[in-house]
Amino acid sequence: MDLHATFREHCWTLVPEVRTLKDIISKLLRCKSVGINRPWYHIFPPASSPCKLELIAFTLNVPIIRSDILLGNFSRPYMHLPPYRNLPLSPPPGVHPYFVITAAWAAFTANEKTLALKDPEGQPIATYALLKTIMGLWDELALLPMEVAAPPPTATSHPAEGQRTASEREAQPGSTSGTKRKRTEDYDTALASNRLLTAMTHRDEPACLITNDCGPPQALTKVCITEICDPSEDLGEAWGLLNAADHEMDENTITLRKDWHATFADFCWTLVPRKNILQALVISLLEHRKKGVNGQWDAVCRRKRRFHYIFVPFKLGNLTILRDRDPKKRSASGMYSSPYDNFPEIASSTLHPYFVVFSAWAAFRANEDILKLDQVETYALLKTIVDLWHELAKLPWDSTADPEAPAQQAEALAEDTNVSSRDKRAAANDVKVESASKKRRTNDQ
Repeated sequence: MDLHATFREHCWTLVPEVRTLKDIISKLLRCKSVGINRPWYHIFPPASSPCKLELIAFTLNVPIIRSDILLGNFSRPYMHLPPYRNLPLSPPPGVHPYFVITAAWAAFTANEKTLALKDPEGQPIATYALLKTIMGLWDELALLPMEVAAPPPTATSHPAEGQRTASEREAQPGSTSGTKRKRTEDYDTALASNRLLTAMTHRDEPACLITNDCGPPQALTKVCITEICDPSEDLGEAWGLLNAADHEMDENTITLRKDWHATFADFCWTLVPRKNILQALVISLLEHRKKGVNGQWDAVCRRKRRFHYIFVPFKLGNLTILRDRDPKKRSASGMYSSPYDNFPEIASSTLHPYFVVFSAWAAFRANEDILKLDQVETYALLKTIVDLWHELAKLPWDSTADPEAPAQQAEALAEDTNVSSRDKRAAANDVKVESASKKRRTNDQ
């Protein structure tokens, strides 16, 4: 097999490992936030730790027999089968991720139409989103002045997740870190003063989405999650709505305590759909683009389905969240501390992923300069979805869609192979008694 020929035909490609892609995006976002561009060798110094590579196979579907050289000795030949997950790749010294990314992007764009078929876990979709985000940031930064930089350093190491170097912090124009810290402390005080509200359990009343706190009514407010979006970036025409940004409906409205509304409006936190839902949306939108048509928002992802959303904090400081027990869902009371890794997923049968993505994109953009590495992949997926919405807005509506297709597609989007048994029990408990009784009567007949 001629690997060179198959490489030139975009049958396969190499990509830097996901951690490296996230690290590069994080650094490019910091450059964007301070209004400067930086040389490639400062974003990823050549003398840093080697760039680990992964093989992505598109149309390559044959065994690879490889004899590795380990410590000067030839190891026994080993056969690697598709999708080549365990294929060891040791790049030669000097291979730089910038050039690997450029080649990989050409291969990914050549295989856009078949990305969804390559990996049931959807990793090529996530990698596609990361690469697309990097290419977009390069285009944006090319319009900014280049920083006068010293020659590349002889050695460096990857910064810890979410950290910025001292020079990057000092370079931030008009730094308001003290103001932001004070505002966060104010929110901490305001939220702490209302923790006694969590003792109230009037479950027939609306409850705060974050704390499950349901009273008094004066402390709660209905919030349209797209109120934080830029009105000039309205996606109504792309979705088939008059105005997506300020069109209030059940699918984009949540209940929050007023202090949590304040932190939401100030981009201190947001919600995002599960990663598998984001990937499924990218796949569906790419399929629509391939057909040359656009699909309405409730056709791509049908309403009234049960979706799970992830709580993403940005600027909540050291706030401890007290979440009240919800007897309807049999969820346990809990106390959650920063960084809230164990905060439970939020399930909703009304909140729609389209509006959550639109809202989350506004929050992620407002926090580009402080994103942690584990948030960069989500940023890339959100950006990819929004970019596809803008592209599809220029296409005609799909008038030949099968009426049953939206329901089938919604089932696929709503299905999550990682749903825990606890989530399944919670979903079962949400079914109304009346519906269950009808089902039993039908079975008896």
